[in-house]
Amino acid sequence: MIKAWYKNTVTPEEYFYFGFPDFSQRERDTFVSRKEKDLKMCLRIGLGEDYLLLKDKYKFYNKFKQFFKRDVCLVTKRSEDVQAFREFLKAHSSYIAKLNKGHMGIGTVIRFHDKSDEAIKEEIDYLLSNGEEWVVEELIRQEEHMASLNASSINTVRVCSRWNPNDVSIFETVVRMGKNGAVVDNVSSGGITAVIDPDTGVIISDAVDKRGNTYLEHPDTHVTFKGFQIPEWDSLKKLAYDAHSVISFYPYVGWDFALSETGWVIVEANWGNFISQYILKKGIRDEFEKCFKRI
Repeated sequence: MIKAWYKNTVTPEEYFYFGFPDFSQRERDTFVSRKEKDLKMCLRIGLGEDYLLLKDKYKFYNKFKQFFKRDVCLVTKRSEDVQAFREFLKAHSSYIAKLNKGHMGIGTVIRFHDKSDEAIKEEIDYLLSNGEEWVVEELIRQEEHMASLNASSINTVRVCSRWNPNDVSIFETVVRMGKNGAVVDNVSSGGITAVIDPDTGVIISDAVDKRGNTYLEHPDTHVTFKGFQIPEWDSLKKLAYDAHSVISFYPYVGWDFALSETGWVIVEANWGNFISQYILKKGIRDEFEKCFKRI
């Protein structure tokens, strides 16, 4: 394990997720650790405003507003932000709130209220007493087929895309879903995930959770994973292309998309882990390194 850290910058957690105990050094070298991925991206992008774009949810929203297709509001103690939130609450009796610079779904809540003046005041007080900066969003009304995986969470598709001078290439796609009663689908917060064939949109693997447990079907809804067709797949790939073209200076982006009743929408984007390495126990180095080459 110590050797894997020095040789491959693989954490003890990744060591077991990747299946390193069963691999030769040559096989281990095909994997990309989180540390290596982030370092290469920082060296390429830098640590300025471009870097912060995917770290700040509200900055990201303002850049990609056309792809959200729902109301979004920043909530801080500034009087103008409080007033904007008050107007948002008058329009929406339910919403999802995320810490603006949070990660892994930590702190995310769904809230309901009756639009009364008292209820609106309670919502404002609740958020501002539990964090200094929030992004609140109108709830996505999830398409029925995607909701069949798990109705309590918005089940997203992670699309990893790279930009080259000719086109956007998609090289990893996975579906993420929560379990019964969960608000978020993040694996780190109890969700499960499975690999999708980038060409067809069909799930091609069983699902796994953070502890490495394998699921042939969803433990609550009993939907079988292998063979499940993600709807409107070509539309999703077109959306990934359109979104990445806005920031073509980014060699790689991990997009999270949700299918609403009216089509695919962006949830967020990041440099998230290459989840297929956990599930398939297969390194993705060759595909990742293409992000930094002229193809």
